[in-house]
Amino acid sequence: KVEYHAARYGQMKNGIRVHAHYLSDETLDELQGVTFAFISMDANPEKRAIVNHFEKMGLPFVEVGMGLHRTSKGLGGTIRAVLSTPENRDVVRPHIPLSNAVNDPVYTSNIQVSDLNSFNANMAIQLWKTHCGFYVDFGEPVWIHQIDCRTLIRAVA
Repeated sequence: KVEYHAARYGQMKNGIRVHAHYLSDETLDELQGVTFAFISMDANPEKRAIVNHFEKMGLPFVEVGMGLHRTSKGLGGTIRAVLSTPENRDVVRPHIPLSNAVNDPVYTSNIQVSDLNSFNANMAIQLWKTHCGFYVDFGEPVWIHQIDCRTLIRAVA
């Protein structure tokens, strides 16, 4: 999969390096020199190791995710984007799920909702651009979109 995307995007971008393995505790050293990261993965021990590593490095990152549930009227739930920086680690950490205590039947049934994935990615990019000074920063590092009522909550952590 990574080779396919590298070949596709390599036609438009230079310097793409392929790492055709999962990021884990054993491969975290490959991140030396990274100045910002995006995390989009299930809550599991590997994610905990990655978040801990980024925090020890002093690396700012955006973590994204979603929680969906099925109702008789359709899918509901939330999508989330969290900007974690050395200055706000303590207050945003509770908003980053690191262990999957609840077995979400909608999520684990492999439902992918492309518009929600896209919206989640856009939330992450906006937080990154805010961090970089492109947008004014009002200090809300946690964004939650409530799908059921189409409400964006910029939570002060």
